[in-house]
Amino acid sequence: MTRKTSRLLSVTKMETTTRKHTCLKLEIPNSPAPIFVKGTWFNSHFDLSISDGLNAWLCNATEEEVSDRAAQWDQPVTEYINLAERYLGFQMPGSIYTLTDAGDAYK
Repeated sequence: MTRKTSRLLSVTKMETTTRKHTCLKLEIPNSPAPIFVKGTWFNSHFDLSISDGLNAWLCNATEEEVSDRAAQWDQPVTEYINLAERYLGFQMPGSIYTLTDAGDAYK
């Protein structure tokens, strides 16, 4: 194995060990069908796949976007990722979920 191949394997292995997945079925009040959210969580960014069974949406929160949002909340990136995973990866008992369009001017 060459040095370049060895380095590539170690980077791939490191990325694999820091990736987590969640899958959530959200029951939305007054909605005919649930919303499914699949999250892929990394140390400094995350990806969401959202579907109502008919339509699908993707959210790829980049490292820069996550860092900016964490700074707005005065949180370290790791704390922000953990909080996002907790709320977007697991249905919180007693919580009522709604979907709102943030518009083009907002991240």
